[in-house]
Amino acid sequence: QVLVPESASISSPDLAAMSPHWRRVKQVIDQLESAPLPREVRGFDVSNGDVALAGGKPIDQLQEKQDRGEAMKVMSDGAAVITRQLYDQGRFDGVIGLGGTGGTSVITAGMQSLPIGVPKVMVSTAASGDTSSYVGTRDITMIPSVVDVAGVNRISRPIFTRAAGAICGMVETEPEPASDEKPIIAASMFGNTTECVDRCREALTEKGYEVLVFHATGTGGWPAHAPATPDDARDRSPPGKQPTGR
Repeated sequence: QVLVPESASISSPDLAAMSPHWRRVKQVIDQLESAPLPREVRGFDVSNGDVALAGGKPIDQLQEKQDRGEAMKVMSDGAAVITRQLYDQGRFDGVIGLGGTGGTSVITAGMQSLPIGVPKVMVSTAASGDTSSYVGTRDITMIPSVVDVAGVNRISRPIFTRAAGAICGMVETEPEPASDEKPIIAASMFGNTTECVDRCREALTEKGYEVLVFHATGTGGWPAHAPATPDDARDRSPPGKQPTGR
């Protein structure tokens, strides 16, 4: 099953009518993209009201204040909490979302709560340029929506359809089990240090180590600061960086 955080600008019935791939995904969570917040929406396994409460505020308080910034933070926090809870309960095998900048921030906050290796696909208007705040240290696949995520049209239809095909393929593909017995060494590398690092990696591998090589750019350095297990913490970026989409 696939978790689908729903954006306010596009509905699951629209998607289900568009592609058999979308009819294969199971919707289990609802979220709102932006303030001012509309009335509480029900009919989902988890409502936007549930997400707001998980983020620390009742949704009627957010509606009354009409503060988009606060609403985004609360919904992002709640999406992270609920997404992880549902995953720990075995409710889904992967997650896909569609949204603008607001929806992308909320949905990817939920994705960042998941371990590395869990399939994550985000179709977004913001999937170009600097996406570090959305991806953080996670393996989130960002797909540019090209047009705004507002209904389905001749441009978005093939993009959304293939995004659904991508997440279905991901959850149906089982990676080979990894051995956790080898001690881990992390190394950073640039293009001009590749030959040296490769030789070091080969030598260390022969001695029984597993070497994780990170590209020494800003984004490539964040995972090296995180714990080395897939089930690591969400926020382990260097000071001044906050790759959590919030």
